[in-house]
Amino acid sequence: MSKIFYMKPSYEKIDKNKNSSFKVIEHKNQQEYRPYHFHPEFEIVIITRGEGKRFVGDHIGFFKKNDLVLVGENLPHCWIQNNEIDAVVIQFSKELFFDRIGDLVEFKEVTRLLSQADNGVFFGELSDSLKKKLKKILELEGFERFICLLQILNDLAHSSKFEVLSSFSFKNQQLLKRRIDKVLNYIYQNMSNELDVNVAAEILNMNVSAFCHYFKKSTNRTFSSFVNQIRIGYAGKLLIETDKNVSEIAFESGYNSLSNFNKRFRELKGISPNEYRKKYVI
Repeated sequence: MSKIFYMKPSYEKIDKNKNSSFKVIEHKNQQEYRPYHFHPEFEIVIITRGEGKRFVGDHIGFFKKNDLVLVGENLPHCWIQNNEIDAVVIQFSKELFFDRIGDLVEFKEVTRLLSQADNGVFFGELSDSLKKKLKKILELEGFERFICLLQILNDLAHSSKFEVLSSFSFKNQQLLKRRIDKVLNYIYQNMSNELDVNVAAEILNMNVSAFCHYFKKSTNRTFSSFVNQIRIGYAGKLLIETDKNVSEIAFESGYNSLSNFNKRFRELKGISPNEYRKKYVI
């Protein structure tokens, strides 16, 4: 079999800028891609020229000019270009906002956006106003550059055209605090086994009807659709990470029926598991 792209992500240490609380980098005529890596800083990547493949968590897709992705803390990612590319990269720490202005009511929508960035957020259609700000931030310094960053994040936070990329968040697991996290932990820990909505409801001491309403309100998905998305995301990861056959991957992802697995996979990925593997083998 051809070489599989997937590799363990490497940690990248981002040097601090003594003269600024965040970094803005312009890449021109970049030929070599950076390996699949992660870092605790948030990152905005805007492609200004070129095309290729994008890897964010367990997501694989294609990128082109004017694509923008917001990458969350410790989320593995890399862009593999077909030829030379130009890009603008903005990197900033969680502490910059959450420890200082994140609790301000005016920052509520940006805080929500940064939480979604745990899974990577793609913006494919940028307004002319946002494009101008992304260009302008390269020319600014100091306070004006910081204000421009706030404006960019605010524009993204109020955009209705976005896509969450990865099925998984790769943040370091901490003690679960939110109520819903008890159920999410049950799902992640037992993904390869049978998952019972009755058990999930019992975890929160709810009846099934109340639990289903609460779960959908918390995740914007039903319990079954959420489980399928997590399982298929994991299966996609196994298809590019391992040489296991589709039947093994289906079983490991929690599907006892290969036909059901193939059906769910095609529904969520748009292609069959074999086609998916062939498409993303390098």
